[in-house]
Amino acid sequence: WHTRCGSAERNAEKCSCSWCAARAAARQFAGEASRVQDRGCAMRIISSALAPLTLAVVCSCSPRADTAGFDVVRVSDRGYLTSVPIYLADEKGFFAKEHIKLVYEQPPANSTQMLPLLERGELDVMPTTPAAAFYAAVVQGGKSRIVADRGHIAPTGCDYDGFMVRRGLFKTDSPTTNQLRGIRFSVGTSNMPAYLTEKYLSSRGLRVEDMKTQVLNETIEAQALESGALDGIHASEPHLSQLVAEGHRLIGPSRLYAPGAQYGVLIFGPNLTVKRRDIGLRFMKAYLLGIREVNRGLIPENIAILVKRTSLDSRAAKSICLPAMNADGAVNLESMLDFQDWVVRRKKLERTTGIDGAVDMSFARQAAKELGIEPSTR
Repeated sequence: WHTRCGSAERNAEKCSCSWCAARAAARQFAGEASRVQDRGCAMRIISSALAPLTLAVVCSCSPRADTAGFDVVRVSDRGYLTSVPIYLADEKGFFAKEHIKLVYEQPPANSTQMLPLLERGELDVMPTTPAAAFYAAVVQGGKSRIVADRGHIAPTGCDYDGFMVRRGLFKTDSPTTNQLRGIRFSVGTSNMPAYLTEKYLSSRGLRVEDMKTQVLNETIEAQALESGALDGIHASEPHLSQLVAEGHRLIGPSRLYAPGAQYGVLIFGPNLTVKRRDIGLRFMKAYLLGIREVNRGLIPENIAILVKRTSLDSRAAKSICLPAMNADGAVNLESMLDFQDWVVRRKKLERTTGIDGAVDMSFARQAAKELGIEPSTR
């Protein structure tokens, strides 16, 4: 039921792209660019300039529709739920009204490998989470910038993410500190789930060192929780709802210990932040209209688009918690600086970029002004 896998396969089908060819290309270990052509889908393996010895793989779905009069914008797409404003804006014609044709590209799983593609202009837009690698790239002179909200933790409402434990481990949603000490859980090194997990543990008077930790890929975590190999994980939608339905327990809703935390952002590469800012503004106008649709909730037409654009079935799509997003695209600058400080303390980043050094909110502010959207309180 993992959204990323389902989306990748569906995107391959949409562009008549053989997913087998994609996987075969990914297995090639040449130190230079390699290309596999398969019925209109180009797979490229590219040596990363900003991350030496890593390889970046991109599946580019060639647009079939006539793009005359349209500007093509290449968007990395993993089928994540936080990309729903892009999907809704695309399906409802908001990008087309701005004379923009989106080309979805299946990116590498690691955002570190995506950043060189943005900087070289092979990608234009990257929906992602705040990450040490992005801030390090900005410190080193990168021109990519965070430009809009893609998901933050609302202090009220439904639970989009939080800390979960396997069913049967505890009898209540509020285990004691002594009960939590020493449980086995998966936590990354310097990513947003690790940051939020540490905040949860801190709220309970614990440190990561008090636990038995291991680093597992998110595609494996749920299986490990189900089998009993793990006691706890940080989970977000749509996995959170599915895990709860299977009897696992949400003991740490993020809204209780990290309200306002900025876990999702939209990043423009230099094609839009420097070379063609006019396209960036038009993209942003369509994107904010997509956020407007997200904030309308799980209405039937939105559910239908979720089912079409992700691996969710209609039953799951009706029960999930949608990500919270500000109508004007504003981000929580204080939260992102706190994340940077945390990464610096973990020695994964030399220094911070400052409170707004990696951000360019001019696109969102102008788009909101033109659309008549009132500024948020942030």
